[in-house]
Amino acid sequence: MTVRRGAGLVALVTILVSVLALPAFAQRVQSDVVLVRDGDVITEDLYAAGNSIIVTGVIEGDLVAVAFDKIQIDGVVDGDVILLSDQVEISGEVHGAVRVLSRKLEISGDVGDDVFASAWSATATSASSVGRDIVMFARSFQALGSVGRNIEGTVSTVDVGGSVGSDIDVTTSDLSLLPGLTVGGNVVATSRRSITVADGVDVTGTVVERRALEPNVRIRSLRLLARFLATVAALLIGLGILWSVPDRSLKAMDALDRRPFSSLAWGVGIVSVPVAILIVGFGIVAVTSLSTTGPLLLVLIPIALAVSVLVGVGLLTAPVPVALAVGARLRPRWSPYGWFVAGFATLVVVWLIPWVGLLLVALAGLAGLGSWLVD
Repeated sequence: MTVRRGAGLVALVTILVSVLALPAFAQRVQSDVVLVRDGDVITEDLYAAGNSIIVTGVIEGDLVAVAFDKIQIDGVVDGDVILLSDQVEISGEVHGAVRVLSRKLEISGDVGDDVFASAWSATATSASSVGRDIVMFARSFQALGSVGRNIEGTVSTVDVGGSVGSDIDVTTSDLSLLPGLTVGGNVVATSRRSITVADGVDVTGTVVERRALEPNVRIRSLRLLARFLATVAALLIGLGILWSVPDRSLKAMDALDRRPFSSLAWGVGIVSVPVAILIVGFGIVAVTSLSTTGPLLLVLIPIALAVSVLVGVGLLTAPVPVALAVGARLRPRWSPYGWFVAGFATLVVVWLIPWVGLLLVALAGLAGLGSWLVD
C-alpha cells in the first residue's frame, strides 16, 4: 500500500512538473477548444490547455494536456500521454504510456504501454487493448478488454472480463471475475469480502483471497498514545478557556442547561456551513459545466477551507460548557474548575463506550459549540 500511494504521488508530481516546466522544443497551445484535426500531423511534443481538447490527427511526440471539461483522443499519439481533466476518453491509439488524473476515464482504443490512472470511475471497454500493466486507483473500475500483463491498484469495486496476460492483484471491497475472463497468472484480492467468480472464468494460476489484516500492536499502541495526548490537550485547552473567560464559560453552561435543543441546533448549523458551501458549488457544477463554474469553485473551495478552520477552532471550546454542566450536576459544591475536570472525565468514560459513546459525545460537543451563541 505504501508503494502504491508513493507511486500515485509521483504520478501527480510528474503531471504538475510536466505542465510547469515545458521543454523549449515542444509545441504549446492554449485555447477554449484545442483541436488536432484528422489529417494534421504534429511532429513534436504537444502541450495543450483549454476547456476541451480533441485529438483526431497524429502526434508523433508526447501529449501533455489539461482541460476543464474533456480530453478526447480519437487519433494517434506515438509517445506518452499525461492528462488532467474532468473526463478523459481514449478511443484511438497511444503507442506509449498513459498517465491520467480524472473524474471519469474511458479507454476503448489501444494503449501500447502502461496505464496509470486515478479516477472516480474508470472503464476499459471490450474493444480496448493495453500492452502492459494497468495500475488503477478509483472508486469503480471495469476492465473488459485485453491487458498484456497485470492489473493492480486500489479500487472499491472491480469488474474484470476479457483477458489478462499475467496477474490480478488489487485491494478492493468487491472483486467480480466476469464470464469468459482468461487470466494467465494468479488472482489475488485483499478484501473483507469474497471474490465473485462467474462460470467460464479460466485462471491459469490460483485465486487467493487475502483478508485485510488488523493493525499490529505497534500501530494500535500509537493510536492509543495519540488518543491519550489528544485527551490531555483537550483538558488543558478547556482549563485555559475557563481561566481566560470564566464568566462567559459559565454563561454558556447556563445556556446549555436552559436551552439544550437550541444549543444543539446552533451547533449543527455552524458545522454545516462549510459543507453547505461545497454542496452549493458542486451542485452548480453538476447542472452546468466545469468550464463555466471552475472559477466559482476556485473561490468557494478556499472559503470552505477557511470556514472549516474557524469551525475547528470553535470546536475546541465545545467541551467547556458541556463538562461544566455535567460536573455541576455531579459535584455541585465544587468550584467551576472542579466541575470541568469531573465533567470532562465523565465525557471521556462515555466516549469509550463502543459506537453509542462516540455518538453521545458528538451530540454533546455540537450542543456545547452552539451554547456559546445562545442567549
